Amino acid sequence: MDRYAALLVDLGRRYGITNLRHGGPCKVVADVEPGRTYFDLARFEMEVRSILGHDVAVVSTDTSFAAEIAGPPLKPSRAA
Repeated sequence: MDRYAALLVDLGRRYGITNLRHGGPCKVVADVEPGRTYFDLARFEMEVRSILGHDVAVVSTDTSFAAEIAGPPLKPSRAA
């Protein structure tokens, strides 16, 4: 996912999803801006799926287990 990090960060901003971090295979842990809903998360997941070609689950930092799976921030490694 690091290969697409810059694109995912920009896309996340549109949906109020910030501070993207690795969360394990096919998972991203992220902050969700106040006033945003699960619909914003779902739309972001759908767009990410179309970009990467596979499912990606976004786990909000508000969930009870997010701290357990949150890893380092997504960082661009190469241009997508």
